[in-house]
Amino acid sequence: MSNRELFSFSAAAETVGGELAGAKSGVFHSVSIDSRTCGQGSLFVPLPGERTDGHRYIGGAFNKGAVCSFVEEAFYSRNRNALLPLLEAGGLALIVVGNTLSSLQKLAQDYLSRRQNVITIGVTGSNGKTTTKEFIGAGLRGKGAVMVSQGNFNSDIGVSLSAFQVTDEHSFAVFEMGMNRPGEMREIAGIVKPFAALVANIGTAHIGILGSKDNIAREKKEIFSFFSGRETAFIYENEPYFSYLSEGVRGKVVPYGPGHTDGFVGIEERGLSGTGLQFENGSITLRLAGEHNALNALGALTLCRSLGAEFEDVKKGFESVQPLSGRGEVIEGPVTVIKDCYNANPESLKRALSLMESLAWYGRKIAVIGAMKELGERSGDLHRLAAGFLLDAHLDSVLLYGTEARAAWEIMEEERPGLAFWTDDFAALKHRVSIEAKPGSLVLLKGSRATELERLMEVLCEQKQG
Repeated sequence: MSNRELFSFSAAAETVGGELAGAKSGVFHSVSIDSRTCGQGSLFVPLPGERTDGHRYIGGAFNKGAVCSFVEEAFYSRNRNALLPLLEAGGLALIVVGNTLSSLQKLAQDYLSRRQNVITIGVTGSNGKTTTKEFIGAGLRGKGAVMVSQGNFNSDIGVSLSAFQVTDEHSFAVFEMGMNRPGEMREIAGIVKPFAALVANIGTAHIGILGSKDNIAREKKEIFSFFSGRETAFIYENEPYFSYLSEGVRGKVVPYGPGHTDGFVGIEERGLSGTGLQFENGSITLRLAGEHNALNALGALTLCRSLGAEFEDVKKGFESVQPLSGRGEVIEGPVTVIKDCYNANPESLKRALSLMESLAWYGRKIAVIGAMKELGERSGDLHRLAAGFLLDAHLDSVLLYGTEARAAWEIMEEERPGLAFWTDDFAALKHRVSIEAKPGSLVLLKGSRATELERLMEVLCEQKQG
């Protein structure tokens, strides 16, 4: 249990406009939305979900050590007689609220706003935001303690939980800020209120929900919505939506990239071992391969410098950043795998294929491509667009998996019969991979999270042993 006091029961109730039931005095030290991870002295926030309702686990949360729990008014009124006996042990409380998620957000916003000496930083973009976030965190560590939001805690829930990880000892707090519904970015920006905010790119991720790239750009721009004039926006110099994103921003707008990042000389691609960034005053060796990761690093460097980071500190930090699991992770062996299957959209696929094509490889190049999800009515068109990328990538074999991916296979079969294989049966895909991926092959695994292409590592590892 953390010794930090986050809120007293009464202060939390006042902050979220809730009604306190049970113990009138007490404090909590951490916040959890999962009853199984509640520790001693924690606040439990039960969230209604598609499959279950977190309210069902309030008792379990108290058993795990929670001392306080939010509860929605509607649930409380129906289950009051069952809930109040849970408080009889003493020292436990319920805070009755209208909506547990919005109350979590209010609590996070209030908590973070009281960390007045912490500089908050937000990172968004259709692709590359997690890597950029990690670069920024590493680059700023020479200036002071940094809180970097964990993994992909980038939603309205994840950002709220990350806020409670910030302490008065931190100098910086770096938040990855994602969205997959209208209004979510503004909600998150209201929690973080970033002093520096970076937009890496505008792509087609979640276009099935938001409808168009214009709508995606409109939502991403909301990261700047709480600027007051002192803040700085960082936008990739060649982003087609650059003018739109920068228009009307209340603060400074700084473009980044090869043409604008001070002192930048060039990129040296070093195959799967990484990428070199050349500057007038030195060089930085990234452990991440591909030009797209170099551009992510330039954005992070530009932001870090604006906050006073020295080049040598940025260099040391960037050179410590390793590929994240499932995001361009290189696994070398008799069969070498580029494991890039955390997510997929046409833009990220094109970047992965560009890396594949740039590599001088004496064995076979094979792309295993899972269906791209959340593309809505654009799915067919965007999978057909992906087919063009695959046809242009000089691959020896393309294995397509998932119902939506059939649209890409149909185009490829018409243009180059036999190059591509398609199935919506994972066992069939696994068998085909075992045939195609012989020692000496380079295999790209690229697909949306739902396709779980990492399951193919078993058969690819068997090939290594063989």
